[in-house]
Amino acid sequence: MPSGKNEIETVAAIESKIPRWIEGLLAGRLTEIEDALRRADKKALAQAADEANALRIDGRRADPDSIEISEAPIRDHILSGPDAGAARARLAETVDRGRVVIQFFFAGAATRLGDLAAGLYFLDLWELAEKVVELAYEAAPSAVRASVDRARFEADIERIRAILAENPPAGRLPLGLGPRQVVQHRASLEAIAPGSARRVRIVVHVAATDLGDKIIADFRAREFFGFDPRNVFFLRQPYLAGWTIEGARAAPLAESIQYPYGHGHATLQLAEPGAAERGDGVRIVEDVLGSILRACRDAQILVATRRVNDLTVATTGGAFDLDRMAAAASLIERGSAVVVELVSNPEGQKGGNWVRHRGDGRKFLIEGLSAKTPAWQSFLDRHPNSPYNAFRNVYEGRALREMLLRRDLPPYLRVRPRAEDATPGLYLELVSGDLSAFAEARSEAFRNDPEECIHDFKEFRDLVAALPFAARQDRDPAVRRIYEEGGRR
Repeated sequence: MPSGKNEIETVAAIESKIPRWIEGLLAGRLTEIEDALRRADKKALAQAADEANALRIDGRRADPDSIEISEAPIRDHILSGPDAGAARARLAETVDRGRVVIQFFFAGAATRLGDLAAGLYFLDLWELAEKVVELAYEAAPSAVRASVDRARFEADIERIRAILAENPPAGRLPLGLGPRQVVQHRASLEAIAPGSARRVRIVVHVAATDLGDKIIADFRAREFFGFDPRNVFFLRQPYLAGWTIEGARAAPLAESIQYPYGHGHATLQLAEPGAAERGDGVRIVEDVLGSILRACRDAQILVATRRVNDLTVATTGGAFDLDRMAAAASLIERGSAVVVELVSNPEGQKGGNWVRHRGDGRKFLIEGLSAKTPAWQSFLDRHPNSPYNAFRNVYEGRALREMLLRRDLPPYLRVRPRAEDATPGLYLELVSGDLSAFAEARSEAFRNDPEECIHDFKEFRDLVAALPFAARQDRDPAVRRIYEEGGRR
Protein backbone atom coordinates (compact mmCIF):
# COMPACT_ATOMS: atom_id res chain seq x y z
CA MET A 1 0.00 0.00 0.00
CA PRO A 2 1.14 3.56 -0.60
CA SER A 3 2.42 5.25 2.51
CA GLY A 4 1.09 8.69 1.66
CA LYS A 5 4.62 9.97 1.00
CA ASN A 6 4.19 10.44 -2.76
CA GLU A 7 5.95 7.19 -3.50
CA ILE A 8 4.44 3.87 -4.45
CA GLU A 9 5.54 0.88 -2.44
CA THR A 10 7.50 -1.90 -4.08
CA VAL A 11 6.61 -5.56 -3.76
CA ALA A 12 9.31 -5.97 -1.09
CA ALA A 13 7.85 -3.09 0.92
CA ILE A 14 4.38 -4.58 0.67
CA GLU A 15 5.62 -7.98 1.81
CA SER A 16 7.31 -6.41 4.84
CA LYS A 17 3.99 -4.91 6.00
CA ILE A 18 1.81 -7.99 5.52
CA PRO A 19 2.24 -9.22 9.13
CA ARG A 20 0.93 -5.93 10.51
CA TRP A 21 -2.00 -5.93 8.10
CA ILE A 22 -3.01 -9.49 8.97
CA GLU A 23 -2.72 -8.81 12.70
CA GLY A 24 -4.77 -5.64 12.27
CA LEU A 25 -7.52 -7.40 10.35
CA LEU A 26 -7.69 -10.17 12.96
CA ALA A 27 -7.17 -7.98 16.03
CA GLY A 28 -8.53 -9.61 19.17
CA ARG A 29 -8.94 -12.97 17.44
CA LEU A 30 -5.40 -14.09 16.70
CA THR A 31 -5.37 -16.94 19.24
CA GLU A 32 -8.76 -18.12 18.00
CA ILE A 33 -7.61 -18.01 14.37
CA GLU A 34 -4.37 -19.80 15.24
CA ASP A 35 -6.41 -22.65 16.67
CA ALA A 36 -8.74 -22.70 13.64
CA LEU A 37 -5.74 -22.89 11.31
CA ARG A 38 -4.28 -25.76 13.35
CA ARG A 39 -7.60 -27.63 13.09
CA ALA A 40 -8.07 -26.65 9.42
CA ASP A 41 -11.53 -25.36 10.38
CA LYS A 42 -12.40 -23.80 7.05
CA LYS A 43 -15.85 -22.65 8.14
CA ALA A 44 -14.50 -20.71 11.12
CA LEU A 45 -11.70 -19.24 9.03
CA ALA A 46 -14.09 -18.16 6.26
CA GLN A 47 -16.37 -16.50 8.81
CA ALA A 48 -13.43 -14.66 10.38
CA ALA A 49 -12.27 -13.46 6.96
CA ASP A 50 -15.77 -12.24 6.06
CA GLU A 51 -15.98 -10.24 9.29
CA ALA A 52 -12.46 -8.82 8.86
CA ASN A 53 -13.24 -7.75 5.30
CA ALA A 54 -16.59 -6.08 6.01
CA LEU A 55 -16.95 -2.75 4.23
CA ARG A 56 -14.91 0.17 5.50
CA ILE A 57 -15.02 3.70 4.13
CA ASP A 58 -11.94 5.81 4.79
CA GLY A 59 -10.81 3.17 7.27
CA ARG A 60 -14.05 3.17 9.28
CA ARG A 61 -16.59 0.36 9.28
CA ALA A 62 -19.76 1.17 7.36
CA ASP A 63 -23.19 -0.01 8.47
CA PRO A 64 -25.54 -1.42 5.79
CA ASP A 65 -28.20 1.07 6.91
CA SER A 66 -25.89 3.89 5.77
CA ILE A 67 -25.75 2.55 2.20
CA GLU A 68 -28.32 2.47 -0.61
CA ILE A 69 -28.28 1.17 -4.17
CA SER A 70 -27.50 4.01 -6.55
CA GLU A 71 -28.97 4.70 -9.95
CA ALA A 72 -26.81 5.24 -13.03
CA PRO A 73 -27.75 6.99 -16.29
CA ILE A 74 -27.91 5.22 -19.62
CA ARG A 75 -25.21 6.16 -22.12
CA ASP A 76 -27.67 7.74 -24.57
CA HIS A 77 -29.02 9.99 -21.82
CA ILE A 78 -25.52 11.34 -21.15
CA LEU A 79 -25.06 12.00 -24.87
CA SER A 80 -28.59 13.29 -25.53
CA GLY A 81 -28.03 17.03 -25.19
CA PRO A 82 -26.89 19.63 -27.71
CA ASP A 83 -23.28 18.91 -26.73
CA ALA A 84 -23.47 15.23 -27.75
CA GLY A 85 -21.83 15.73 -31.14
CA ALA A 86 -19.09 17.86 -29.61
CA ALA A 87 -18.52 15.24 -26.90
CA ARG A 88 -17.92 12.58 -29.56
CA ALA A 89 -15.62 14.93 -31.45
CA ARG A 90 -13.61 15.67 -28.31
CA LEU A 91 -13.22 11.96 -27.65
CA ALA A 92 -12.07 11.39 -31.23
CA GLU A 93 -9.51 14.20 -30.82
CA THR A 94 -8.28 12.63 -27.55
CA VAL A 95 -7.77 9.34 -29.39
CA ASP A 96 -6.12 11.02 -32.35
CA ARG A 97 -3.61 12.76 -30.07
CA GLY A 98 -2.77 9.50 -28.32
CA ARG A 99 -4.08 10.67 -24.96
CA VAL A 100 -5.56 7.27 -24.20
CA VAL A 101 -4.11 4.38 -22.20
CA ILE A 102 -5.65 0.93 -22.54
CA GLN A 103 -4.88 -1.23 -19.53
CA PHE A 104 -5.02 -4.93 -20.45
CA PHE A 105 -5.19 -7.45 -17.60
CA PHE A 106 -3.69 -10.52 -19.28
CA ALA A 107 -2.44 -12.55 -16.29
CA GLY A 108 -5.37 -15.02 -16.14
CA ALA A 109 -4.20 -18.62 -15.84
CA ALA A 110 -7.34 -20.52 -17.05
CA THR A 111 -7.22 -22.82 -14.02
CA ARG A 112 -10.88 -23.78 -14.46
CA LEU A 113 -10.07 -25.55 -17.72
CA GLY A 114 -7.44 -27.92 -16.34
CA ASP A 115 -4.92 -29.08 -18.94
CA LEU A 116 -7.12 -27.93 -21.84
CA ALA A 117 -5.57 -24.45 -21.77
CA ALA A 118 -2.32 -22.75 -20.77
CA GLY A 119 -3.46 -19.26 -19.83
CA LEU A 120 -6.39 -17.19 -21.08
CA TYR A 121 -4.23 -14.97 -23.28
CA PHE A 122 -3.36 -17.87 -25.60
CA LEU A 123 -6.75 -19.60 -25.33
CA ASP A 124 -8.13 -20.12 -28.86
CA LEU A 125 -11.86 -20.71 -28.48
CA TRP A 126 -12.08 -22.60 -31.77
CA GLU A 127 -9.20 -24.87 -30.84
CA LEU A 128 -10.76 -25.53 -27.45
CA ALA A 129 -14.08 -26.38 -29.11
CA GLU A 130 -12.39 -28.89 -31.43
CA LYS A 131 -10.73 -30.53 -28.41
CA VAL A 132 -13.80 -30.88 -26.23
CA VAL A 133 -16.09 -32.37 -28.90
CA GLU A 134 -13.74 -35.37 -28.99
CA LEU A 135 -14.02 -35.97 -25.24
CA ALA A 136 -16.36 -38.23 -23.34
CA TYR A 137 -17.54 -36.82 -20.04
CA GLU A 138 -15.40 -39.24 -18.06
CA ALA A 139 -12.28 -38.17 -20.00
CA ALA A 140 -12.82 -34.44 -19.45
CA PRO A 141 -10.53 -32.70 -16.93
CA SER A 142 -11.86 -32.61 -13.39
CA ALA A 143 -12.11 -28.82 -13.65
CA VAL A 144 -14.55 -29.21 -16.55
CA ARG A 145 -16.61 -31.85 -14.74
CA ALA A 146 -16.78 -29.52 -11.76
CA SER A 147 -18.33 -26.89 -14.03
CA VAL A 148 -21.16 -29.00 -15.49
CA ASP A 149 -22.87 -32.32 -14.90
CA ARG A 150 -23.04 -35.04 -17.55
CA ALA A 151 -26.36 -33.91 -19.01
CA ARG A 152 -25.22 -30.29 -19.40
CA PHE A 153 -21.86 -31.42 -20.80
CA GLU A 154 -23.44 -33.63 -23.47
CA ALA A 155 -26.01 -30.99 -24.41
CA ASP A 156 -23.27 -28.35 -24.74
CA ILE A 157 -21.13 -30.68 -26.86
CA GLU A 158 -23.98 -31.06 -29.35
CA ARG A 159 -24.42 -27.28 -29.54
CA ILE A 160 -20.67 -26.80 -29.97
CA ARG A 161 -20.64 -29.30 -32.85
CA ALA A 162 -23.42 -27.32 -34.54
CA ILE A 163 -21.54 -24.03 -34.11
CA LEU A 164 -18.36 -25.58 -35.54
CA ALA A 165 -20.32 -26.85 -38.54
CA GLU A 166 -21.76 -23.37 -39.13
CA ASN A 167 -18.26 -21.84 -38.98
CA PRO A 168 -15.86 -23.94 -41.07
CA PRO A 169 -12.11 -23.66 -40.37
CA ALA A 170 -11.41 -21.42 -43.37
CA GLY A 171 -13.41 -18.59 -41.79
CA ARG A 172 -11.95 -18.86 -38.29
CA LEU A 173 -9.10 -16.72 -37.02
CA PRO A 174 -6.66 -18.73 -34.86
CA LEU A 175 -6.33 -16.11 -32.14
CA GLY A 176 -6.21 -16.42 -28.36
CA LEU A 177 -8.41 -14.25 -26.16
CA GLY A 178 -5.58 -11.76 -25.60
CA PRO A 179 -4.67 -11.23 -29.26
CA ARG A 180 -8.37 -10.98 -30.10
CA GLN A 181 -8.72 -8.04 -27.73
CA VAL A 182 -5.61 -6.24 -28.93
CA VAL A 183 -6.52 -6.65 -32.61
CA GLN A 184 -10.09 -5.52 -31.96
CA HIS A 185 -8.93 -2.47 -30.05
CA ARG A 186 -6.64 -1.46 -32.86
CA ALA A 187 -9.54 -1.80 -35.32
CA SER A 188 -11.82 0.27 -33.08
CA LEU A 189 -9.22 2.99 -32.53
CA GLU A 190 -8.46 3.25 -36.25
CA ALA A 191 -12.17 3.57 -36.98
CA ILE A 192 -12.35 6.58 -34.64
CA ALA A 193 -9.09 8.21 -35.77
CA PRO A 194 -7.03 6.63 -38.58
CA GLY A 195 -3.41 6.09 -37.56
CA SER A 196 -4.16 6.61 -33.87
CA ALA A 197 -2.97 3.13 -32.87
CA ARG A 198 0.61 4.34 -33.34
CA ARG A 199 0.00 7.09 -30.77
CA VAL A 200 -2.26 5.44 -28.18
CA ARG A 201 -0.50 3.80 -25.21
CA ILE A 202 -1.23 0.31 -23.97
CA VAL A 203 -0.22 -1.21 -20.63
CA VAL A 204 -0.15 -5.01 -20.48
CA HIS A 205 -0.30 -6.76 -17.11
CA VAL A 206 1.17 -10.27 -17.21
CA ALA A 207 2.07 -12.79 -14.54
CA ALA A 208 5.65 -12.81 -13.28
CA THR A 209 6.02 -16.35 -14.61
CA ASP A 210 7.09 -18.17 -17.77
CA LEU A 211 3.58 -17.55 -19.10
CA GLY A 212 4.09 -13.81 -18.72
CA ASP A 213 7.40 -14.04 -20.59
CA LYS A 214 5.64 -15.92 -23.41
CA ILE A 215 2.98 -13.22 -23.69
CA ILE A 216 5.64 -10.52 -24.00
CA ALA A 217 7.44 -12.63 -26.61
CA ASP A 218 4.16 -13.03 -28.52
CA PHE A 219 3.68 -9.25 -28.66
CA ARG A 220 7.16 -8.89 -30.10
CA ALA A 221 6.67 -11.69 -32.60
CA ARG A 222 3.46 -10.04 -33.81
CA GLU A 223 5.23 -6.68 -34.06
CA PHE A 224 3.02 -5.34 -31.25
CA PHE A 225 -0.10 -5.75 -33.40
CA GLY A 226 0.69 -2.47 -35.15
CA PHE A 227 1.08 -0.39 -31.96
CA ASP A 228 4.30 1.57 -31.53
CA PRO A 229 6.56 -0.54 -29.25
CA ARG A 230 7.66 2.67 -27.52
CA ASN A 231 4.02 3.11 -26.46
CA VAL A 232 3.58 -0.46 -25.18
CA PHE A 233 4.42 -1.08 -21.52
CA PHE A 234 4.60 -4.43 -19.72
CA LEU A 235 4.07 -4.86 -15.99
CA ARG A 236 4.78 -8.22 -14.38
CA GLN A 237 2.25 -9.08 -11.67
CA PRO A 238 4.09 -10.64 -8.69
CA TYR A 239 3.05 -13.71 -6.76
CA LEU A 240 3.10 -13.65 -2.96
CA ALA A 241 3.30 -16.54 -0.50
CA GLY A 242 0.90 -17.38 2.31
CA TRP A 243 0.92 -16.69 6.03
CA THR A 244 -0.21 -18.37 9.20
CA ILE A 245 -0.56 -17.46 12.90
CA GLU A 246 2.05 -18.68 15.39
CA GLY A 247 2.08 -17.53 18.99
CA ALA A 248 -0.69 -15.02 18.20
CA ARG A 249 1.55 -13.36 15.59
CA ALA A 250 1.51 -13.51 11.78
CA ALA A 251 4.27 -15.74 10.42
CA PRO A 252 5.33 -16.87 6.92
CA LEU A 253 3.76 -20.14 5.81
CA ALA A 254 6.50 -22.59 4.87
CA GLU A 255 6.36 -24.03 1.34
CA SER A 256 3.02 -22.39 0.61
CA ILE A 257 1.44 -22.05 -2.79
CA GLN A 258 2.03 -18.58 -4.22
CA TYR A 259 -0.91 -16.61 -5.57
CA PRO A 260 -1.00 -13.37 -7.57
CA TYR A 261 -1.72 -10.34 -5.45
CA GLY A 262 -4.78 -9.36 -7.49
CA HIS A 263 -5.75 -6.57 -9.87
CA GLY A 264 -5.62 -3.97 -7.10
CA HIS A 265 -1.88 -4.48 -6.73
CA ALA A 266 -1.51 -4.62 -10.52
CA THR A 267 -3.16 -1.19 -10.65
CA LEU A 268 -0.77 0.12 -8.00
CA GLN A 269 2.09 -0.85 -10.31
CA LEU A 270 0.98 1.88 -12.71
CA ALA A 271 2.61 4.33 -10.30
CA GLU A 272 5.58 2.22 -9.19
CA PRO A 273 8.92 3.63 -10.39
CA GLY A 274 10.98 1.20 -12.44
CA ALA A 275 8.24 -1.45 -12.62
CA ALA A 276 7.48 -1.16 -16.34
CA GLU A 277 9.37 -2.40 -19.35
CA ARG A 278 8.72 -0.72 -22.68
CA GLY A 279 8.07 -2.72 -25.82
CA ASP A 280 11.38 -1.65 -27.31
CA GLY A 281 13.17 -3.24 -24.34
CA VAL A 282 13.83 -0.05 -22.38
CA ARG A 283 13.05 -0.28 -18.65
CA ILE A 284 11.74 3.11 -17.65
CA VAL A 285 13.07 4.62 -14.42
CA GLU A 286 9.92 6.53 -13.51
CA ASP A 287 6.44 5.12 -13.14
CA VAL A 288 4.49 4.31 -16.28
CA LEU A 289 1.69 6.83 -15.63
CA GLY A 290 4.19 9.58 -14.87
CA SER A 291 6.09 8.74 -18.05
CA ILE A 292 2.94 8.89 -20.19
CA LEU A 293 1.73 12.12 -18.60
CA ARG A 294 5.12 13.73 -19.21
CA ALA A 295 5.06 12.58 -22.85
CA CYS A 296 1.57 14.09 -23.18
CA ARG A 297 2.80 17.34 -21.59
CA ASP A 298 0.51 16.78 -18.61
CA ALA A 299 -2.61 16.97 -20.74
CA GLN A 300 -5.65 15.03 -19.57
CA ILE A 301 -5.42 11.35 -20.47
CA LEU A 302 -8.01 8.59 -20.22
CA VAL A 303 -7.11 5.18 -18.79
CA ALA A 304 -9.48 2.37 -19.80
CA THR A 305 -9.34 -1.07 -18.14
CA ARG A 306 -9.90 -4.34 -19.98
CA ARG A 307 -10.03 -7.95 -18.72
CA VAL A 308 -8.74 -10.77 -20.89
CA ASN A 309 -11.92 -12.85 -20.54
CA ASP A 310 -14.46 -10.07 -21.25
CA LEU A 311 -16.01 -11.20 -24.53
CA THR A 312 -17.84 -7.91 -25.11
CA VAL A 313 -14.53 -6.14 -25.70
CA ALA A 314 -13.61 -8.73 -28.31
CA THR A 315 -16.40 -7.48 -30.58
CA THR A 316 -16.64 -4.40 -32.77
CA GLY A 317 -19.22 -2.70 -30.53
CA GLY A 318 -17.54 -3.22 -27.21
CA ALA A 319 -13.78 -2.82 -27.63
CA PHE A 320 -13.16 0.93 -27.76
CA ASP A 321 -16.63 2.09 -28.66
CA LEU A 322 -16.95 5.78 -29.52
CA ASP A 323 -20.23 6.34 -27.69
CA ARG A 324 -19.29 4.39 -24.56
CA MET A 325 -16.02 6.23 -24.25
CA ALA A 326 -17.57 9.61 -25.09
CA ALA A 327 -20.09 9.06 -22.28
CA ALA A 328 -17.29 8.20 -19.84
CA ALA A 329 -15.21 11.16 -20.99
CA SER A 330 -18.21 13.47 -20.53
CA LEU A 331 -18.57 12.36 -16.91
CA ILE A 332 -14.86 12.98 -16.39
CA GLU A 333 -15.22 16.46 -17.89
CA ARG A 334 -17.91 17.10 -15.29
CA GLY A 335 -15.45 16.36 -12.49
CA SER A 336 -15.28 12.59 -11.99
CA ALA A 337 -11.90 10.87 -11.75
CA VAL A 338 -13.34 7.33 -11.82
CA VAL A 339 -16.13 6.24 -14.16
CA VAL A 340 -17.60 2.77 -13.85
CA GLU A 341 -19.53 0.94 -16.57
CA LEU A 342 -22.38 -1.16 -15.21
CA VAL A 343 -24.24 -4.09 -16.72
CA SER A 344 -27.53 -5.84 -15.98
CA ASN A 345 -27.55 -8.50 -13.32
CA PRO A 346 -30.34 -11.01 -14.13
CA GLU A 347 -28.71 -13.79 -12.10
CA GLY A 348 -28.42 -11.64 -9.00
CA GLN A 349 -24.62 -11.60 -8.60
CA LYS A 350 -23.58 -10.19 -5.24
CA GLY A 351 -20.55 -7.95 -5.33
CA GLY A 352 -19.45 -5.13 -7.60
CA ASN A 353 -22.80 -3.41 -7.01
CA TRP A 354 -23.10 0.36 -7.43
CA VAL A 355 -24.11 2.06 -4.18
CA ARG A 356 -24.40 5.47 -2.53
CA HIS A 357 -23.45 6.53 1.00
CA ARG A 358 -26.44 8.21 2.62
CA GLY A 359 -24.20 10.48 4.70
CA ASP A 360 -21.81 12.21 2.30
CA GLY A 361 -23.49 11.13 -0.95
CA ARG A 362 -20.42 9.51 -2.48
CA LYS A 363 -21.06 6.70 -4.96
CA PHE A 364 -18.85 3.65 -5.27
CA LEU A 365 -18.60 -0.08 -5.93
CA ILE A 366 -19.17 -2.40 -3.01
CA GLU A 367 -16.85 -5.32 -3.66
CA GLY A 368 -17.95 -8.91 -3.10
CA LEU A 369 -15.18 -9.53 -0.57
CA SER A 370 -16.45 -6.68 1.62
CA ALA A 371 -20.09 -7.79 1.62
CA LYS A 372 -20.10 -11.37 2.87
CA THR A 373 -21.25 -10.96 6.47
CA PRO A 374 -24.90 -11.84 7.19
CA ALA A 375 -25.81 -8.15 7.48
CA TRP A 376 -24.32 -7.30 4.11
CA GLN A 377 -25.75 -10.39 2.44
CA SER A 378 -29.14 -9.33 3.77
CA PHE A 379 -28.61 -5.87 2.26
CA LEU A 380 -27.81 -7.38 -1.14
CA ASP A 381 -30.74 -9.82 -0.87
CA ARG A 382 -33.02 -6.81 -0.51
CA HIS A 383 -31.71 -5.47 -3.81
CA PRO A 384 -31.63 -8.44 -6.20
CA ASN A 385 -30.64 -7.87 -9.80
CA SER A 386 -29.14 -4.44 -9.13
CA PRO A 387 -26.62 -3.49 -11.86
CA TYR A 388 -23.02 -4.38 -11.19
CA ASN A 389 -19.49 -3.69 -12.36
CA ALA A 390 -18.46 -4.71 -15.88
CA PHE A 391 -14.80 -3.97 -14.97
CA ARG A 392 -14.44 -1.52 -17.85
CA ASN A 393 -13.50 1.43 -15.66
CA VAL A 394 -12.26 4.68 -17.13
CA TYR A 395 -9.96 6.91 -15.08
CA GLU A 396 -8.66 10.44 -15.50
CA GLY A 397 -4.93 9.66 -15.65
CA ARG A 398 -3.47 12.43 -13.49
CA ALA A 399 -6.07 11.95 -10.76
CA LEU A 400 -5.55 8.18 -10.84
CA ARG A 401 -1.82 8.61 -10.34
CA GLU A 402 -2.36 10.98 -7.43
CA MET A 403 -4.70 8.53 -5.72
CA LEU A 404 -2.28 5.65 -6.20
CA LEU A 405 0.53 7.72 -4.73
CA ARG A 406 -1.35 9.17 -1.78
CA ARG A 407 -4.03 6.69 -0.73
CA ASP A 408 -4.23 3.16 0.66
CA LEU A 409 -6.20 0.40 -1.00
CA PRO A 410 -7.66 -1.69 1.84
CA PRO A 411 -6.29 -5.23 2.14
CA TYR A 412 -8.67 -8.19 2.11
CA LEU A 413 -7.97 -11.43 3.89
CA ARG A 414 -8.33 -14.59 1.80
CA VAL A 415 -8.25 -18.17 3.12
CA ARG A 416 -6.73 -20.42 0.48
CA PRO A 417 -5.07 -23.84 0.28
CA ARG A 418 -1.46 -23.54 1.39
CA ALA A 419 -0.35 -26.64 -0.55
CA GLU A 420 -1.68 -29.66 -2.41
CA ASP A 421 -2.99 -31.10 0.88
CA ALA A 422 -5.46 -28.17 0.98
CA THR A 423 -4.32 -27.09 4.46
CA PRO A 424 -5.55 -23.48 4.73
CA GLY A 425 -3.29 -20.47 4.74
CA LEU A 426 -3.85 -16.72 4.93
CA TYR A 427 -3.33 -14.45 1.92
CA LEU A 428 -3.97 -10.78 1.22
CA GLU A 429 -5.58 -9.24 -1.83
CA LEU A 430 -6.19 -5.71 -3.09
CA VAL A 431 -9.17 -4.82 -5.30
CA SER A 432 -9.00 -1.97 -7.80
CA GLY A 433 -12.73 -1.23 -7.46
CA ASP A 434 -12.02 0.29 -4.05
CA LEU A 435 -10.53 3.30 -5.83
CA SER A 436 -14.12 4.31 -6.54
CA ALA A 437 -14.80 4.75 -2.80
CA PHE A 438 -12.23 7.53 -2.32
CA ALA A 439 -13.99 10.88 -1.85
CA GLU A 440 -11.61 12.58 -4.29
CA ALA A 441 -12.54 10.04 -7.00
CA ARG A 442 -16.00 11.67 -7.29
CA SER A 443 -17.04 8.42 -8.92
CA GLU A 444 -19.89 8.17 -11.38
CA ALA A 445 -21.30 5.25 -13.37
CA PHE A 446 -23.29 4.66 -16.52
CA ARG A 447 -24.92 1.80 -18.37
CA ASN A 448 -24.40 1.29 -22.06
CA ASP A 449 -27.78 -0.34 -22.47
CA PRO A 450 -30.44 -1.32 -19.90
CA GLU A 451 -30.40 -4.93 -21.12
CA GLU A 452 -26.67 -5.48 -21.64
CA CYS A 453 -25.26 -8.30 -19.51
CA ILE A 454 -21.75 -9.40 -18.74
CA HIS A 455 -20.28 -12.00 -21.09
CA ASP A 456 -17.18 -13.58 -19.61
CA PHE A 457 -15.29 -16.72 -20.52
CA LYS A 458 -14.12 -18.47 -17.36
CA GLU A 459 -14.93 -22.15 -17.72
CA PHE A 460 -16.34 -24.82 -20.00
CA ARG A 461 -19.96 -23.86 -19.33
CA ASP A 462 -19.26 -20.48 -21.01
CA LEU A 463 -18.02 -21.93 -24.31
CA VAL A 464 -21.38 -22.22 -26.10
CA ALA A 465 -22.07 -18.53 -25.52
CA ALA A 466 -18.47 -17.52 -26.32
CA LEU A 467 -18.12 -19.05 -29.77
CA PRO A 468 -20.64 -16.70 -31.48
CA PHE A 469 -18.55 -13.76 -30.24
CA ALA A 470 -15.50 -15.22 -31.97
CA ALA A 471 -17.51 -15.92 -35.12
CA ARG A 472 -18.81 -12.35 -35.23
CA GLN A 473 -15.34 -10.92 -34.80
CA ASP A 474 -13.87 -13.25 -37.43
CA ARG A 475 -16.27 -11.79 -40.01
CA ASP A 476 -15.17 -8.21 -39.29
CA PRO A 477 -13.22 -6.98 -42.35
CA ALA A 478 -11.11 -4.57 -40.28
CA VAL A 479 -10.10 -7.33 -37.89
CA ARG A 480 -9.24 -9.68 -40.74
CA ARG A 481 -7.13 -7.00 -42.41
CA ILE A 482 -5.13 -6.37 -39.22
CA TYR A 483 -4.70 -10.11 -38.73
CA GLU A 484 -3.40 -10.53 -42.28
CA GLU A 485 -1.05 -7.55 -41.89
CA GLY A 486 0.73 -8.65 -38.76
CA GLY A 487 -1.46 -10.28 -36.16
CA ARG A 488 -1.17 -13.65 -37.89
CA ARG A 489 2.20 -14.92 -36.69
